[in-house]
Amino acid sequence: MSDLALAVSRDKSLLTHDAEAVVSRHLEYLLSLGIPKVGPMIQSVPQLLSCDLTHDLHRKVTILQALGVRKIGHWLYKNRGRVVTMDIETEMRPPVDFLRSVPNLKIERVLETLPAGVFGKTRRAQMEARVRYLSEDLGVGAHRVGKMISRWPYVLTMSRTGTIQPKVEWLKSVGVDNLGHMLTMHPHVLSASAASLQAKHDFLVNVWGRPIQQIQTFPQALTYSLHYLRARAGYLKLKGKESDVGLHRALRTADHSFAVSIAKGSVEEYQALARAVKRGGSEEGYSAHDVRARAPGGGGSAFD
Repeated sequence: MSDLALAVSRDKSLLTHDAEAVVSRHLEYLLSLGIPKVGPMIQSVPQLLSCDLTHDLHRKVTILQALGVRKIGHWLYKNRGRVVTMDIETEMRPPVDFLRSVPNLKIERVLETLPAGVFGKTRRAQMEARVRYLSEDLGVGAHRVGKMISRWPYVLTMSRTGTIQPKVEWLKSVGVDNLGHMLTMHPHVLSASAASLQAKHDFLVNVWGRPIQQIQTFPQALTYSLHYLRARAGYLKLKGKESDVGLHRALRTADHSFAVSIAKGSVEEYQALARAVKRGGSEEGYSAHDVRARAPGGGGSAFD
């Protein structure tokens, strides 16, 4: 514990506990759960050393494990042990009941991803409002919103006005006409910065020539790094295959299969080009020169 005074200010009974009868038993239990760093957690929530182990903490641990939380020690550490100060009936049960009511939602994914973002007296109402927004306003649909949340639980805690809405408006502005389906498939796109999304869209559409419908079908394209996109596009152009391959195969295939089976080249040549692009390729995309002349071994990278 780096700040004993802070811990005592949070629970003044900390210094009066019987070291043998109380503290050692609680510490032994916490360590048995696999908590990586007990000290910082107790400093944050010193009530961990005075709670009723059997009827409080262990009961909550059992509930969490029954809900699918596997590494309970790591979960408690990320939660900073605050679960010990929560009331089961007013702070834990209502959010869990709501999450269970959402079709196709994997509650264990939400709990493990958001150890500090699910429980609380106001959390059920907040999550209900977010689910309504996703399913009704964004068109995700009641039967798909559970899948979306399971894939990216952070969507439950992201700022609606500061993070989600600006990305939604941008997606609509570039021609995405089935927003609900796109977000269901890959909600991670909402976590990317606006500048990053714009740069990748500009390359995919204006330079590589991919229609927005392909991005809508494979939204993961917007979450790859820009130099990765340029390397894949550049090698396909180098081999004369840029119009033969769908976006999904061009980006998701492993290096060897991409270079040999799709582009009909060699993995060594592709990886050399990728390194060259990463070192100094132009952010604007293809050069005005023949890509072949700029490939590794031919005087430079695949891009100016």
